[in-house]
Amino acid sequence: MTWADHFIADDRNYTIDPAWLQRVSDVVDYAITNDLYAIVNAHHDSWSWLNPDATGFNRTETLAKFYRLWFQIGTTLGCKSSLLAFETVNEPSGDTSKAEDGAFLNSLHANMVKAISDAGGFNKDRVVVLCGLSDGYTTATQYLQLPPNMTNPWALTWHMYGPCKSISPFLAQLVRL
Repeated sequence: MTWADHFIADDRNYTIDPAWLQRVSDVVDYAITNDLYAIVNAHHDSWSWLNPDATGFNRTETLAKFYRLWFQIGTTLGCKSSLLAFETVNEPSGDTSKAEDGAFLNSLHANMVKAISDAGGFNKDRVVVLCGLSDGYTTATQYLQLPPNMTNPWALTWHMYGPCKSISPFLAQLVRL
């Protein structure tokens, strides 16, 4: 889901509109009630406020906002079943040639894991889905570092929009993680 337009305007605590958060919770409940898995993430936010290459981007402020986002999600959804997973960010923006963009993405992963852990509930045991810059299989592990002190089970995601190619070089990198 996209959160960019659902923060309460001018709220320096980065509060999410309670009606939107309730709608997300309701949809998660629909899935879980029907024995479906659900993944909650920050989906298109990487094209707006989470874009480290945007003019005037402030990493410190963004990390504070990201923590608050995930703390609120973790608080609201923390007692849902294990059919719910959290994905840090879908298709993160960033330049794969810039190590600092990779480091920032790792900061987002660590920030999210801390936020959901601080929120309580079953979040310390919830599956966390991590990704690499641009969500491509060739860049998924380029800069990836697991968040420090993470105890959550985790998965790695990547997207492949092109024609089928051999991903064996990627799998070799993954095995080294």
